Formats: sequence, C-alpha cells, structure tokens
Amino acid sequence: MIVMTPETIDRTSSATESNEDENSMLEDALESVKSMTAGFSSDNSFVGTLISRMNPALCLTPHSDTTSSCVIVDDSWFEPTPISVTIKTLLGPLRSEGRGRTVALQRIYRLTDREHEANRVAAVCTTKYDLIGAILPSLAPTGSSIDRRQALLLINNLCIPMENKAAILLGDQGHSLVSAFLETIRARVSECYLAVVCLFNLSLLPEAKPILFRYVPSQRKPETHSETYLKKTMSLLRTIESLTRDCLPFVINLDHASDVLSVEREAVRWSLCLMRHLSALKENAVVVANETMFPSAAIQCLEVSLQTNSDLGFWRQDSLETSSLMILVHLAQHGAKCVERLRSYTNVQPVLRQLKGKGGIHELRAITVLRILEETPIETDSGKTSRKLRNWV
Repeated sequence: MIVMTPETIDRTSSATESNEDENSMLEDALESVKSMTAGFSSDNSFVGTLISRMNPALCLTPHSDTTSSCVIVDDSWFEPTPISVTIKTLLGPLRSEGRGRTVALQRIYRLTDREHEANRVAAVCTTKYDLIGAILPSLAPTGSSIDRRQALLLINNLCIPMENKAAILLGDQGHSLVSAFLETIRARVSECYLAVVCLFNLSLLPEAKPILFRYVPSQRKPETHSETYLKKTMSLLRTIESLTRDCLPFVINLDHASDVLSVEREAVRWSLCLMRHLSALKENAVVVANETMFPSAAIQCLEVSLQTNSDLGFWRQDSLETSSLMILVHLAQHGAKCVERLRSYTNVQPVLRQLKGKGGIHELRAITVLRILEETPIETDSGKTSRKLRNWV
C-alpha cells in the first residue's frame, strides 16, 4: 500500500504543471510554423514541395512532384570510365593466381559481353596493353578450371569482331594462343570444346584458313605452313581429328543422339564447324577428303540425325547437321580427287537422298552434291572427256 505524503503530492502536481507548460510551448511553435509556411504549402513551387514533404507522415510516401517533375540530382555530366583504364587496373590480377584473377576475368567478361559488345574492339586493338598475353596464363591445363572456362568465354567474345580476329591471330600472341588452345583440347578437360569454338571464330578470317589448317606448335618456333603437319600428332588438324574420333561414338549412339547438351556432342559439333570453314579452300578440301576421317564423321552425323529427328527446322547455321552437310558440299565442288573419295563411302548417297523432298536450303545442298556424285565421265567422239548427268530426280 502506497501512502501519499504532502511532499509527494506537491512533486506530482509540479511535474504535471511542467508537462502542461511544455505541451503549450510545442503547440505555440507548431502554430508559428504553420503561419510562416502557409504561403508555400499551397503552391506548386519547388520550395513548397520540399516544405510539404517535411511532414514525417509524408516523407516516405511517393509523390509525383518529387519523383518526376522535380530533378534533385542532375547526372548528365557523368561519363563512364574508359574500358582501357579499367583493363589496365586488372592486368596485374590477371597475371597472378588466386581470387583476384577470377574476379578480373569475370569483370572483363561482363565489360565485353553481348550488352557491351562495343567495348570488344577497344579492349583488343590497342598498343597501351596486351590483354591476350595477360589472359594466357589462365588457360594452363593445370590451373583452375573455373578460370580456364571464364578465360575461354572471354576470348570467344573478343574473337567475334573481324578487327580482333586479325589482331589476335596475326599479332604477337597469336602463336602462343593457338598453342594454348591445342593444349587445352589435348588435355580433354570438360571445357575443351570452348577452345574449338575460339578456333572456329578465328577461322572466319580469310587469312586464317591456311594458317590454322597447317599449324604445328613447336617449342622453338611455331610452324604455320608446315609441310609435315599430316605426320605430326600435335598439329591442329590431327588434334581436332583426334577429338572428333574420341567423341563421335557418343554422338552417333542412338541412345545419346538427342542429348544436345553433352560435352561430347558440342566437341564434335564445333570441330565440324571448324572443318567446314577450313575446307572451303580447295587445297584444304583435298586433304580433308583423302587424309582425314571428317567426311566419314559428317556422313554418320547426318545419318543418325535423320533417324532420330527428321525436322530440319533445328538445322541452324552452326548446327552439327548443317556443318556436316556443308563439308560434303565443299568436298564435292573441289575437284575429281575429292569426288572420288566421297563416292567410296557407300552410305553418302542414301543419306543425301533422304533430304530430297524436305524443302529449303538443305534439300538444295543435298541435291547439288548428289548431282556431282552421280555424274559419269564419258569419252566423246573427239576423244575429250566430258561428264554425263545421270537421272538423279
């Protein structure tokens, strides 16, 4: 039980009077502020808008005047940092192992991805730094698989512009880069097909076709026009052929033929895409037809694809099937040696006949090859050799 003494009652009444005085003072101050801002709160001026927003109940609510018509910060003066400046700051981390390299690779990749493709030429075609040389250590087969994959994806982006193809392949680091690609492929790491994709992009450069086709890495000096490239297992041609031979069984196996996301299928696909480009030259086509297994691989891929899916709508520009068919087209149009070699494959004509009646560019290509294969050389009265077209319809 609490007993209220006279002293307690006096203190309580004094505190109550003090609180009433403070409340009265706050009310007087609020009325003064209202009278001072009455002229601003009713208008649409910038000052009036800011004063009206001083109310704690409204400061966090959206308002059309402050979100659209009133510009508080003008960022029109802002200019992004040039990519050359950014890359310079990342060259050190790129050359050293660790987390810094991973972050640097990812950052440069984002700066040169599809949304920033305008940066690709500026990143490569410069004398201020050597970006390709800085990326090369990331491709070591003994290094981090995450860094190696990111580096290959980055180089693939950089290889897309035609200016970069020439600067990369014909530049100071061209031989070292191609050798690194081949080393990655021979290591049979899961991302080795990305190295083939990079070679495929470089092969779009006209000057690249003879260089890549006859490329042989060497510890002393790479041989770009070696006459012994067919005998050397380390050459680009034999390395790509070995990869195709190892992965082809996974593609032509009907149980796995529909697995379009398999690493083996992607390896065969991009290997045939690369050979499609390189076989466009007549001298290369003769070698492909008579000295490699690529014609056989192309025919088998077409045969299995037609058995599993007859819809040609999936045959895109760089699909496995389109590249296989284009290899046959190139070989058929590059002379008698190539044609005779194609004729030696007993299944080539039956496979091509399956494309008749399908319509589109693929049927036209198949019919073109069939025409050439079904031609028969005959002797005319004058003794000159001519060709007679069989009934191919």
